[in-house]
Amino acid sequence: MSLLESPRGRRSFMFKASKVKVLATRDCFAPHRRNGLHRYYLDYILMPTIAGQERVLMACGCNPSTATRFASDKTVSKLVNVARQWGFTRLLMANVFSYCDKNPAMLRGPGLVLWDRHTDRFLKAMAANADAFLCCWGKPAVSLDKARCQAVEAMLRATGKPVFCLGYVKGTTIPKHPRCLKYPAVRVPWP
Repeated sequence: MSLLESPRGRRSFMFKASKVKVLATRDCFAPHRRNGLHRYYLDYILMPTIAGQERVLMACGCNPSTATRFASDKTVSKLVNVARQWGFTRLLMANVFSYCDKNPAMLRGPGLVLWDRHTDRFLKAMAANADAFLCCWGKPAVSLDKARCQAVEAMLRATGKPVFCLGYVKGTTIPKHPRCLKYPAVRVPWP
């Protein structure tokens, strides 16, 4: 099975992500040689599909929190709901930074490696597999490293696929984080 290929033929299982049932999920974690744990992606299969009819949404947040293939967190649960509401059959959860921490303010520590070459490798693979992108990294990502956010945005836009957000941080064009999301989620084209 190639990178991010749908796990067809495998036995499906039910995963409860805050009242949302998911057929199958995978993740990719790796310890970094100098510090902490990095998560490169989460892959949620939301509903069964016939070959060629899969619709994949890639959501790109700030940094990984506590979600794994076995347990969800509030942000990922909201994004699973958004993907399903918008008619997607699969959600690829990515982040601008791959370093895992619940609090983005902790990413300012001296010597922390926030992303590495594997982060971009997985971002490119997910972008190739996605039909549309949802940027939702919020203000913390931009305040940490604006150039990195712009590089990820450019990588996504280079595919020519639609780029959306959940709205903007007040007075800016920074895409909102889903923590304040109200349903139904509005799909806002990100210029």
